[in-house]
Amino acid sequence: MAELVAVVRQQHGAIGGIVHLLPLGDGMDFQAMDIGAWRDRLRREVKSLFYLARAAAEDLKQAGEAERAWLIAATAMGGACATDASGRRPFFPGQGGISGLVKTLALEWPTVRCKVIDLDLENPTSKLAEQLLREIAAGDGQIEVGYKGLRRRILRPSLAPLDQDGPTHLAIDSDWVVLVTGGARGITAEVACELAECYQPTLLLVGRSPLPQLEESPQTAGLTLPQEFKAALMDRMRQAGEPVTLARVEAAYSRLLKDREMRHNLSRMRRAGATVRYYQADVRDKQAMANLVEGIYQKYGRLDGVIHGAGVIEDKLIEDKTPDSFDRVFDTKADSALILSRVLRADSLKFLVLFSSAAGPFGNRGQCDYAAANEVLNRLAIHLDKSWPGRVVSINWGPWAKTGMVSPELQRQFAEQGVQLIPVPAGRRIFDRELRYGRKGEAEVIVAGGAWGAAEAVGQIANGSPLILPLLQRTTVSTRSGDVIEAVRTLDPSHDLYLRDHQLDRKPVLPLAMAMELMAEVVQQGWPDLKVVGLRDLCVLRGLVVDNGPKTVRLAARAQEEPPRERLGVNVDIEITDSEGPGHPYYRAIVELADRFPEPPPYQSPFADGLQPFPMSVDEAYRQWLFHGPLFQGIAEIEGIADHGMTATLISSSPRQCLMGGPEGQWLIDPVVFDSGLQLVILWTRAYLDMTPLPSRFQRYRRFGSLSGSKVQCHLHVPAKPQDHIFYINIAFVGPDGRLLGLLEDMETLSSKSLNRLAGGHLRD
Repeated sequence: MAELVAVVRQQHGAIGGIVHLLPLGDGMDFQAMDIGAWRDRLRREVKSLFYLARAAAEDLKQAGEAERAWLIAATAMGGACATDASGRRPFFPGQGGISGLVKTLALEWPTVRCKVIDLDLENPTSKLAEQLLREIAAGDGQIEVGYKGLRRRILRPSLAPLDQDGPTHLAIDSDWVVLVTGGARGITAEVACELAECYQPTLLLVGRSPLPQLEESPQTAGLTLPQEFKAALMDRMRQAGEPVTLARVEAAYSRLLKDREMRHNLSRMRRAGATVRYYQADVRDKQAMANLVEGIYQKYGRLDGVIHGAGVIEDKLIEDKTPDSFDRVFDTKADSALILSRVLRADSLKFLVLFSSAAGPFGNRGQCDYAAANEVLNRLAIHLDKSWPGRVVSINWGPWAKTGMVSPELQRQFAEQGVQLIPVPAGRRIFDRELRYGRKGEAEVIVAGGAWGAAEAVGQIANGSPLILPLLQRTTVSTRSGDVIEAVRTLDPSHDLYLRDHQLDRKPVLPLAMAMELMAEVVQQGWPDLKVVGLRDLCVLRGLVVDNGPKTVRLAARAQEEPPRERLGVNVDIEITDSEGPGHPYYRAIVELADRFPEPPPYQSPFADGLQPFPMSVDEAYRQWLFHGPLFQGIAEIEGIADHGMTATLISSSPRQCLMGGPEGQWLIDPVVFDSGLQLVILWTRAYLDMTPLPSRFQRYRRFGSLSGSKVQCHLHVPAKPQDHIFYINIAFVGPDGRLLGLLEDMETLSSKSLNRLAGGHLRD
């Protein structure tokens, strides 16, 4: 292709535009293709565009600076990129690769007008030419359009929440046999672990790497630091008389880490109760895969599902991408998917899941080959789902946090692009729900974040709306391992304005209610497919004082291990510590997650005998007995007090009031409303005991809905007479309709007259 471009330049000058029409020609019917014919057609229709664009890149970019460059590619998948089932002509799924390639070129060459046009070949040739010319002249910025009949179409992702209230479409059990390609590493291993924990099936894993030894060598088994690993490997090479070179040490180090990950993942699956077997095979080798699948049917008598996750990346901009590299990345996904579709017994297969990437539908700089291959998988899934009895779906994943193909450098790039990483626990559970509740006909699904639609796509699964968590907008959240979410948050009174209005002895102290909100948000971020329905066993282990400038804290959240088949929800252990090291925690709690809020139990006010008037006004209470500044003054009216509690009306708050810059989003647990409920404890204790209490722990806070309404009625109940300055309270938060919104149970408070000095602490110098 470089020679062709050189001839064109010599005879006609620099190239200012490319029109790629090869996909509109006749080709062998897809159903009749073997792997050789498949590769030939992909080479002619998809890879030829890569060769041509790469060779002409310099000309196109220079012309683009003068706004005179364009690259137009046509496909023939029916005018709606194969998404419309009404077309009578068969389509070639491989043409999806053209779309992924062009969308990536549009990102790498922002000054070149790149566009892919899908056409309906049932239209007259003259009409097709007219549509092509119209798109060449159009300057609308659209990258992917189609013409179904005479109608112009633009494809956009749309939210499609799963109906988890309806019946499951797949009832997986321990008798099932599931084949998983992609080895025992990365996200395929994570979803295999999820299946193992949920259903204990037979899992057959396939990868190119050999199965590691059962035990790691004693020389390296206890090592964790890279320098320790490499020193041990160098010693081993010297003892064996082998040459010690940087390349050999790095290769051995990489192999050791991969073996350790494989060994760990296979062990996790077996401990969960699954029957696990690992096969070494190249998924691009048709004969090897045919023999493998035939052997599975002979040994097990069935194959219920297949998860195809094989893939590699070698990121380079198109000018730097070699044809060999393009082939390795593209063929690993595209060829292996075609081979699987030819060797599987479709009549008895209940599901085939192809692991694609959101880089396909959105494009991604440096991944022209990877994006192209994933769009091939998407079109292949549509074709197979229409013709096979079982469900076939291509899941276009956004990047998972610290697993699979996301290196630290890629994580940085995604952060710059605003692409959200999917926490591993969330990705696992989303996959399980897609299997159980996804419907046949939904053959292409996007689960991604941020600039790739992450907040809506992930959050929509459970919540029906995007997840915007206000305290996390200045928080770094990452996944340390498969089931641990970590967050680093700097508390700064110049941003966290609420700290100015919550001071003890004139020192800003993180309120218990705000610590609860922060813990709930971190867990919600890690498991966005579920709802935070409560906190349990919360302990205040020491006060978190922010008195010498900003203070950085670390939160670590780990899902508790649960018995298989009892996964209606998840309990997550979480604690807040200093960022410098684990040390002694400030707060510790268990956050409870479930698919939906529970129905609120019937609530009856404990004050049937009536209430007495409170001895002072709300304003006087804030001046004389409380230490809360304006942002925390959420008590609107005190309706009365009794010897076993009191009732008041509280006003909800907004993150815009409490945080600098007015961030978007809503509270999970309105910290001002919750704290105002705790303020009633202070008022009741001052009125009856002339002491000030501080909370130390509680048994449970149950959520039935949002506290962020206009007004909330709050009932403080003191079930038993205080003893030894310690007493327990319950607080009910009730909405305007009389239904419970939240219920705090068995909060322990420690009271002291010496704490009365805190009153009026909100007065600023």
